[in-house]
Amino acid sequence: MGLRLKQIRLKNWKCYREQKIQFDLNTDKNIWIVFGQNGYGKTSLLEAILWCLYGNEGISTKKLPDYFNRIALKKRKQINLSVQLNFEENGKITLSVAKQHGFGEEPPQLLPQTNQRLMKMENKETIHGNT
Repeated sequence: MGLRLKQIRLKNWKCYREQKIQFDLNTDKNIWIVFGQNGYGKTSLLEAILWCLYGNEGISTKKLPDYFNRIALKKRKQINLSVQLNFEENGKITLSVAKQHGFGEEPPQLLPQTNQRLMKMENKETIHGNT
């Protein structure tokens, strides 16, 4: 059957302050349809997936400050932005990819980036790596 996206977790990503989206429907279909009104986060969701999987190749570091949740940034001088994707194969979470970046407001600057790839094997072995 192959890997399927099971869950996405977003923190301070554009309009998403802290959101967990489950893709739980038991279906044999190989496509998901994301729909909603203009300005409700459909493109932001796809950009989060792109950034988590491809990093700066998907979204340049220069544009990244625009992706931080503005409400969260007004409340704090520094915030973290993170995206985590969980994939499953045969009903088990087999791959988790997470990406995190910080942003400081005074003066506005990107903080060091944390990239983590985590792969959980069936025999409970875990492999960590940086991208």
